[in-house]
Amino acid sequence: MEDMIFHATFEIEGTVLMASDMGWAKNEEQGSFAGFSLAIRLSSVERAMRIFSALSQQGRVVIPLGKSEFTSWYGIVVDHFGVSWKINVD
Repeated sequence: MEDMIFHATFEIEGTVLMASDMGWAKNEEQGSFAGFSLAIRLSSVERAMRIFSALSQQGRVVIPLGKSEFTSWYGIVVDHFGVSWKINVD
């Protein structure tokens, strides 16, 4: 258990988000993050590229980050924990 982060708290523009890498059950099987994605809207292509690159390490690129018809840049990546991220640059 020493490699786990039991609780994490972070704040985005006044909203506190809490996360845990463990559920309530002992010895529960690895969870699945199917059914949702986290989305980040950024104003800088350079920052988006850094974040996308970091999330794709040991992960999987679904839609490469690139110019888009509905926003300036867009991409989807699944990180090494299985969490889907939508990166959007306005």
